Parts: sequence; C-alpha cells; structure tokens
Amino acid sequence: MKHSLCGTCRRLELADKGEEDPQVAASRQQRYDKLQRSVGRLLQNSTNKPFGATTSVQELQHLKTASQTDAKDEMARHYDLQWTGMPGHPLSLKRDEVTLRFPDNIDLHPSTEYLTVQGIYKFYSERPDRAVVNVDAKLKLPKGTSMVFDLHINEKKYTNRITSMEEDHEEFTSGKRKRSSSTPLSPNKRASRLMGSKFNGNDDDYSVLSREPETLKVTFSLLNCNPEGPDGRHIFVKDPLTKTGAIETKTLILSLGDKGKSKDVYKFQIDTDPQPYVAKKIFDIGKGRGVEITPAVNETTLSRDLLVLKRLAFFHKRFLERAVDQQMDSELADFSISEAFMVQIQNDSDANDETDLADAYLVEPLRASSVVQKFTGTFGASQDTDKLTCTILAFNHFIMEDTACSVAFADLQGSRHKGSLIIFDPMTHTIHGKSGPGDHGHKGIRETINNHDCNIFCTALRLPKHDILLDALEDRIKEAADPVSQASTS
Repeated sequence: MKHSLCGTCRRLELADKGEEDPQVAASRQQRYDKLQRSVGRLLQNSTNKPFGATTSVQELQHLKTASQTDAKDEMARHYDLQWTGMPGHPLSLKRDEVTLRFPDNIDLHPSTEYLTVQGIYKFYSERPDRAVVNVDAKLKLPKGTSMVFDLHINEKKYTNRITSMEEDHEEFTSGKRKRSSSTPLSPNKRASRLMGSKFNGNDDDYSVLSREPETLKVTFSLLNCNPEGPDGRHIFVKDPLTKTGAIETKTLILSLGDKGKSKDVYKFQIDTDPQPYVAKKIFDIGKGRGVEITPAVNETTLSRDLLVLKRLAFFHKRFLERAVDQQMDSELADFSISEAFMVQIQNDSDANDETDLADAYLVEPLRASSVVQKFTGTFGASQDTDKLTCTILAFNHFIMEDTACSVAFADLQGSRHKGSLIIFDPMTHTIHGKSGPGDHGHKGIRETINNHDCNIFCTALRLPKHDILLDALEDRIKEAADPVSQASTS
C-alpha cells in the first residue's frame, strides 16, 4: 500500500477535509470512459449531473420514513450477527457506519439510498449504466434474479462510537476497587450511597402446594409458577384439569459437554399439544448419582429450580424496561428465558413399578439446538467481549442492583432456538443460601461482584460501581443477622 490508510478510509478522510483523492478521480474517469465505449454513444454531463431515472425528493422522504427493509438496512442487519460475534464488537452497526456498493468499488446512485433490492434493480434497469447490476458469469446465477453488493464498514466511525461510550465507562474501570468484607466503609462515608429494593424474595414460595400421590402413569396435573405483584414474589398455581401425554423412559442423547450435572432429560409430549417438550428430573443434589433421590426431594428441588427460572424471567422484563428508559434497547443483544412449568404424575394402582418414572418433572419446550453456550459459572464469568456476552453480564449486574444485592445469578447459560438465545437452568446465590443446590449465600454474591468486570453496557444502563454493590451486600448481611430487622420487613 502506498499510504498508511486503505483507499476507502483515505477517501473518507479527504472528504471530511473537502478534498478529493486524485487517484479516485482518475479511476472514476476510467470507469466512465469504459462505460462510454460499452454504450456506444455520448453520455451528456454524466459526471456532474444525474442521468436516467431519478427519484423525487418527496418520494425519497417517503421511502426514508415508510420503508423498513431497504437494501442497505437489510444487508447491515444480515451481517450484524457475525460482526457483533467478533471480540471487541459489542455494539450493532448503525446505518451511517456502512456503505453499500457494487463490486469493483462502484458507488450506488444517491437516489437509491432508501430503495429495496428490487427497487435498486428496477432503477438501474432503466438507465444506460444498467450493466453494473449484471451478475458476473462466474457466479453462475440467473441473470435478472440476482445482484451482488459489497458492504463497506467505516470502522473509524464504529470505533469512535465505542470510544465515546468507553469514556463514560472509564470511571468504572479505573476507579473500581475490589474490597473484602473485612474492610467496610464507615457508616458516615456510606450514608450517601445506600441501595434499596422492593424485591421480596421468599425462599419458601415452593412449599405452598401439597404433593399429589405418587404414580407412574403419564396422566398429570400441571403446575405454573406466576409472579404476584411487582416486587418479585411468585406463587405456584395448579391447573384443576388433568392432562395426558407420553414420556420416553430413556434419557435424551446429549454430548458430554451439554449434559446437565444434576438432571436427567427425557422427551415429553402432551396430548392435543403439537409443541414438543423435554421433562427433567433430579439425579444428583451434590452427593453423586449413586445417592437415592426420593420423590419428595425431587419435587422440592424442581420447585426451587422453577422458581429461580421464573424469577430470572421477572428480572428480564425489568431489564428490558431499564434498557428502554436509557435508550439502549436497540443496542443490546436479543435473548429470552425458557418457558417452563411442572407436572405431577397421578397415581395408578395398575402401573408397572419397574418403569423409571418420577412423580414430578420440570418441563420446558424442546429447543432446536442442544449446544450450550455458557456466560457465567458458579462464581466466575466469561471474559469475552462480544455483544451477547456483554449483554448477559450487564443483565446479571442489573439484577444485583435491582435486588440491592440480595440475589446474584450463577450458571447463566443458553442454547439457540430459531435464531435467538434461550437461557435455562440458572442458579442463584441469596443472602440466606436457601434457593437450591449451588446457592453459596452471601459469599457467592460477593464472589459474583468481585469477578464481574463492567462493560460499556453497564455504564450506559447507569448500573452502580463495585464498591456500592459491596456496601449494599454488607447491609443485606446485617439485616439477615438481625431478627428485629427481619421481623420488620416480613
């Protein structure tokens, strides 16, 4: 290369100064001369004046406001998933950061800025330079049904946008101080930054239902876990009507890396419901597979797991509301929480006692992919900087703020279904340490805080710094140890 910048970046830099690269002008003149020869007649003032079909200003304005699927947006959205999956690319591409061109670096006419692919083809088909939309014969595509575009990304603009957000983020990274509970701030220093929350986490929500008699027949009652009020409390609701279905007695075949550490997974189908499901039962509560899991322990553990999953969905809704408030909803990666419920198998005195069926199952929709992507472990978190990872880690940061550090989620993982990530089987650390297996209490919350590295989404969503989170955690620990405080909040 003759210059330190590539041709595109150099042209943009000169354009900012109101100048033009002589090589660009010469190349444009060569293309013009070539087009003159192919057309066989003189093109009048083609370098300074639009020729052929043009679009009126009024029509362009209408297309700009009404069309949501023009070629430029469509190409940018198509490539964005690959772009944001690369390290250091947490933000989606914006329209002004990309340029659509024909092969050989040929610019599109300005009148095509908001046209669809079909509109661009029609536009050029009525012009003398219609040859630019013809597909190279080497591609072996039918003429008239395909066009080839190059998407050019202005990395300087994209990087500048990230840099501007990182300047706001710098106060988090440079001023962050990971501090143990042995050196808390004095009450006077902490008085101005106390955290509060309306979250009402009752770890015994799962116990409000009585158990159905044990049975091996696949006739079951359905149990839902629903939010009650805006403070995060959930209750279990039993469907009064029984349902029937079929469950496979052999576990679902999964790769070693995708198998769960505590649950066996079976295919499950509900009669009259075309949706395929998976049903899960407990085989290990931390003591090894050889230890017998009674039906009561199985149901209790699954009830806790369902409650944790539904609470994650509750916080996901609030997280999206925060993103809208901070005008960040279009920047964050898309993900959702698995829809789940429980089934209790009814008694049948004629059932075969040798059939390997439990009396209760946690049921979720069967996802298209079983490949698991992990974002956090029991304490640690992924160090990746792609858009999806940054979004999930900011989500966990938000939950700690929203609960004033009484809850932190762990084992955040998911798999793909129809192009979107679905999170399932999370765990929590809570102040009392009673949310289920893997809950390490306030020690787990502290480790989650200390192992969390804020990213630009944390800053953009106005989430608190590490020291504020640790201060709030100390307050929650003192409240849990104070019977008077517990009685006043219950």
